[in-house]
Amino acid sequence: MSTQPPNQEEGLSPMALRALREADDLVIVARRNRTDATVQETAHMRASKRVENRGPFDDHERTYVIDGLRANFVTYGRPIPDAVTATGHVGSCRVQEEWRTIAKLLRPGDVLTIRVSVDGGNEYAKNAGLHHDEMYLDVYRKGKKHYAFHLADTLAPANMARMVRPTPT
Repeated sequence: MSTQPPNQEEGLSPMALRALREADDLVIVARRNRTDATVQETAHMRASKRVENRGPFDDHERTYVIDGLRANFVTYGRPIPDAVTATGHVGSCRVQEEWRTIAKLLRPGDVLTIRVSVDGGNEYAKNAGLHHDEMYLDVYRKGKKHYAFHLADTLAPANMARMVRPTPT
């Protein structure tokens, strides 16, 4: 497993960009932790690639982790718990046209922010006991927001199927 250094202020490295473009699957994790008056929001992406023609001692996949991404948790009038984790998944990246388009538009040096919309559902969802969580990728280039992409969303009860869940302590 390889990891990009956690300093995302310098932006996406060429190797991290290559991992995003060649990935078969992508898991995105964003965390929010509030202690006293301090709120820390961080994220990382785990890009996985299946190994073809592997031998009996080879791993079935290779993983590249892009650490130190920015995160931004937003809500529409409902409070966000002090410690939450949001998990999103983009599967079949190499054949999914939306992800291939995103990956082609990214450049070395882009600064990535994972934006999580917590419980943004309407009254129908709320009355049914459901939570609508969404995950976006905001791309900053030369200090300005250049792109915003929708990555994933869930409409689920407050259980393991929900994207945003309390972080275990």
